[in-house]
Amino acid sequence: MGGWLDSFGRWDRPPVGFDVTQWRHRAALGRDHYVRVMYRGRLWPFGHLADLVKVTERKFDHARPDRAAYLNQRFFIMVREPVRSYGAPEDNADQRRLRRLFPFSSVRLLTLVTPDLETPRTIPGLSSTGGDPNEKLAFFPVSATEDPFQFQVSMLDLEGRLLEFRTPMAFVGKLVHENKADVQVIVDHYRSLVPEPSPGPPNLNDPAVRRAVADVRGQSIAYAPSRKPGDTALSTGQLIWGAATTEAILDLDPTDHPRFVPTVRWARAVIPALSQFGGFGTDQPQSVFYPEPYVRDAFTEANKGQVFVELVTPVDLTFRGSGQTSGALAQPNFPVAGLSRLTGPVAAAQGTAAGSAAGAGPVDKWAKLAQGRFNPLDYFGELAGAKLFGMFPLTEILSEIGLDNLKAPNFFTATVDAVTGFLGDLLGLRDLLTSVEEQFPGTVDAVLRVTDAAALFAQTLVDYIVGQLARATASTAVEESPDPTTIEEVENAFDAFADALAALRVALPAGVDTGVRQLLGRIAEQAATWDSAVGRALALKKAIELAALGAKLPDVVNSRLQWQPDIKAWTPGKPTPTRAEDAVFWPTGKLTLVTDLRGSLRPDVPQAADVTCTLGRFDLRMVPGFDAVVLHFDEIRFSMRAGQKPDVEVKFGGVDFVGNLAFVQTLRNIIPLDGFSDPPAITVDGSGIHANYSMQLPNAAVGVFSLENLSLNAVLSVPFIGDTPLQAGFAFCRREAPFRLTVSMLGGGGYFGIVLNPKEIAVLDAALEFGAAVSMNFGVASGSLSVMAGIYFRLDLAQNSVTLVGYLRARGEVDVLGIVSASIELYMELGYKDGYAIGRATLTISIEIGFFETSVTISCEKKFAGSGTGTAAFAGDAPRPAITPPTFVDLMSPYPDPVTGALIDPVLDYCTAFAEVD
Repeated sequence: MGGWLDSFGRWDRPPVGFDVTQWRHRAALGRDHYVRVMYRGRLWPFGHLADLVKVTERKFDHARPDRAAYLNQRFFIMVREPVRSYGAPEDNADQRRLRRLFPFSSVRLLTLVTPDLETPRTIPGLSSTGGDPNEKLAFFPVSATEDPFQFQVSMLDLEGRLLEFRTPMAFVGKLVHENKADVQVIVDHYRSLVPEPSPGPPNLNDPAVRRAVADVRGQSIAYAPSRKPGDTALSTGQLIWGAATTEAILDLDPTDHPRFVPTVRWARAVIPALSQFGGFGTDQPQSVFYPEPYVRDAFTEANKGQVFVELVTPVDLTFRGSGQTSGALAQPNFPVAGLSRLTGPVAAAQGTAAGSAAGAGPVDKWAKLAQGRFNPLDYFGELAGAKLFGMFPLTEILSEIGLDNLKAPNFFTATVDAVTGFLGDLLGLRDLLTSVEEQFPGTVDAVLRVTDAAALFAQTLVDYIVGQLARATASTAVEESPDPTTIEEVENAFDAFADALAALRVALPAGVDTGVRQLLGRIAEQAATWDSAVGRALALKKAIELAALGAKLPDVVNSRLQWQPDIKAWTPGKPTPTRAEDAVFWPTGKLTLVTDLRGSLRPDVPQAADVTCTLGRFDLRMVPGFDAVVLHFDEIRFSMRAGQKPDVEVKFGGVDFVGNLAFVQTLRNIIPLDGFSDPPAITVDGSGIHANYSMQLPNAAVGVFSLENLSLNAVLSVPFIGDTPLQAGFAFCRREAPFRLTVSMLGGGGYFGIVLNPKEIAVLDAALEFGAAVSMNFGVASGSLSVMAGIYFRLDLAQNSVTLVGYLRARGEVDVLGIVSASIELYMELGYKDGYAIGRATLTISIEIGFFETSVTISCEKKFAGSGTGTAAFAGDAPRPAITPPTFVDLMSPYPDPVTGALIDPVLDYCTAFAEVD
């Protein structure tokens, strides 16, 4: 009939080459009816010890026709090591390095026993050893409802943040784990399941891809050790797992140590700065992975830039698409290629190594940041062709510098509620009002009253919240401590602050910076909600009381971009000057860009952004090689406040005429120094600032002397975009309104204007006219005679044109009883324009009889080129066309008569025409 068996074997630490930890066997009458075998292994990729349980038992099957008892077999996994921690002090160098690819300090498995699994399907490529089951135990668990089966896990990230989600894992048997070659095969196979990092999400319709992807559902994960809370955390959608090993790790004892290290190959995460500052689509998850500098050097001196995440595809951080702009003083659009713990989003260097041969590989994109150097060109590719004020190449003004003191763009984000946001504004109030106190001494008392009241209220508020929380959580002795801060004391301190704030807003002078007014207005709006809720937002007093009870308040994310790069002096085509006298652009202040993006707790108030770009004190010396004018600027500021139109403020410090124009230095005493900060005519638009100033001077007349129509004019054009350079123009009178000087019957007039940019004299326009006029009146007839001569000169480098003209105009007219009148005018000019000499003569005769009027004009023009062979006479001359008018030599050289063949000499004919005839 057969024997009976009831046996149990247990091996807690199976020896090498043996993988069974338990064997339970029951048989009756020579027939097995229950066998349970446990095979030791580890869960991949986290390394937890687990047993694969194979249960074979005989059961009656009533669905069969014979209703006999057949052997049924099922598999499931039991976790033997629920919690596994990472980063032990005894880790070898390879383990410490590869641990940086895994942002968790421990993993707890919440699923300790799986449901029944499908028959294991072994990972291909392993060495064959036979046994039961007949293939090595290395497979991805599959249940009747899930392929692959998802384990519930709880992970602790590097900031101590707890995350819960479900993730697939593989079971790797002990025999496989003991074979180094098989471990390497599984590492390679696991990597092949999901392609290399791609811009888009992994294809979860592919069952193979699902075996290495975990859905984290937007939970925040610290990808690296943080310097301050949240600076390395990203809201993550998906994690793509990996595993790595090295010879040093394979040499570890397989019984006590996994011969592999879990990694995150790449992930899908939201970049906070992109979601706050970027345009359309930047709030979507991006594909990220760990960059080589962080994996190799962590946050040591070898990775001074502290880059810890790299984007698969750089994403443009642009202020253009979302309507936020900082003016052309600085528009910080750049492709975000990674994240730094120091500065936030960073760009990577592109191209090949300098001096390398053709075909050389790309440079190390993170080399400069790893060395702690910041090159603005790596960030802002648009700087390659950008110019400050349309003139100064930013590539020559901004230099490669370090990462400290805001020299690289810094991004800050903070989650605030009604209480912490209000306290944050109060803390920033003192520093902001210090400048008001210095600039306007008359506001000292009001400013001190506000700052003192704000400090008292903030301290009282903190004492109240801390005290209430301590009373709720501490012992009875503490609860009964005397004189706790009450809500009434908080309210009294708030009332004192609100009154001081209202008084200061009324007393503020008109010249106070708009940023100060903006902050005071925002604080006043928050203060107005002390007792009354707005929409779904809590009243401020109610929010304080809830915070004191430890309640979770609604919060929003505020973001800030701040950049203050070093700028240097500039002169075109020369090394950086060290003296102001040698520089066209001489900065003594700073270039500062600040963008604040504030969330809103009130549904009726949208998210708002404030942008301010300031270029501090600097001088412009114009023109190189022809010192003429020095313009002093105290500040140029572009600001855009939420709900307001963009505003540009130019504080002009004055003008000095030097060098070749030192003789007009007296104009400083006439043109006010603030002429461009509040001029009679100013236009600010998207193209720039255009300011005009004009002063009409009184006429002067003494006897036969008369000087009239005098004016002084100035213009300043500061472009924001394009290649049009900054220009400053000064003029004494204008072409359409020249000055007039008369002494008896002699008179004249003229004007002078000059337009300069920091590189050259752009336009020089001047004219001077002089002559005499006499008139006679005999009663029945009258007449006049005038003869005027003048000279006109215009140099226009923008049009590449030079014009020089001398002219003579003679006019005579007679009038008889107002019935008959006649006039004759002779105008002759000889000029030079664009390389050619041009002569014109015009004779105009006009006759008027009663209602009849007619005039006849006879004119002629002669144009000839110089005798040069192709070099323009003036630097501004345009290139000559292929077909040109004849030169003077061509006109005056002897030539044969086309009819008679006789030689004709134009010079001889000209001379003999004025000689006496014999």
